[in-house]
Amino acid sequence: MKELEFEEDEYVILSQDKMFPDSILPLKTDEAILTNMNFIYIYKNLFGSIEDIKYIPLKDIQIRKKEACVSFCKKHGMLYMQLSLIKSNFLFGIDYTGDMFEWKYAIKNVALASSEDKRVTRCDSCGAINSGYEDQIITCKFCQNQIKI
Repeated sequence: MKELEFEEDEYVILSQDKMFPDSILPLKTDEAILTNMNFIYIYKNLFGSIEDIKYIPLKDIQIRKKEACVSFCKKHGMLYMQLSLIKSNFLFGIDYTGDMFEWKYAIKNVALASSEDKRVTRCDSCGAINSGYEDQIITCKFCQNQIKI
């Protein structure tokens, strides 16, 4: 059985269970984790045991016109999120469609920030994802709270 491994300076930004892979009859048992360095997809069996772990470095997500290529697509009659990678695509679904917008926003912002050597952090006040350079003080885009990166 595989175990989840993080780099020394890697931290979790977003995580969720009840994910499902690109499959005709998917089980909604998988989990996804977005860190400041990777998108991690954890394949689980029916009983919740880890079958496999896929690490996708954020630097592998395509950036076009200063925007990370993350989109929605319909396949097998279900809505999926698609990460356009440099050499391929990765599709996954989320049990609750409303959460897809949060994931899309978070992945786009974190991938773009990592491509520009920026740091990503959550606002202590409202929880929004913000980015900036190390030791920089920025203003949260949503609540105007001051954040030190």
